[in-house]
Amino acid sequence: MSILRYGTALIMGALTLTTSMTTMATEVSDLEGRWRGRICTAEGIPTKTNLSIDKYGCYVIFQTDLNGAAQATGTVGVEGKKVTFYDNHKVPYMILQLSDEGQLVQDVRGKIPENCCFLKKR
Repeated sequence: MSILRYGTALIMGALTLTTSMTTMATEVSDLEGRWRGRICTAEGIPTKTNLSIDKYGCYVIFQTDLNGAAQATGTVGVEGKKVTFYDNHKVPYMILQLSDEGQLVQDVRGKIPENCCFLKKR
């Protein structure tokens, strides 16, 4: 391969990389901090929820409803705007979407319940 062709290939590769970086995916560092709001339980009951995500992608989620309190811990996985929370056994625990308004939104059975279910960053 001539130097000219090699240089052209490098430039094209750099342009491709730059173009793909313009549609940047959400990173765990973008989610770092404390969140508060209401998220539905597995039974579909909206509950007060506090969520904390650290810079390493570890989370603690704390929910309270009429039955008491529940806490879960694990790690966060991010793919585009889809945020998957895995428990300590690497099993998906909950999936939320990052909205354009910067909220973590829960989709329950294909729709978002009225007055629920999202978390706002504190």
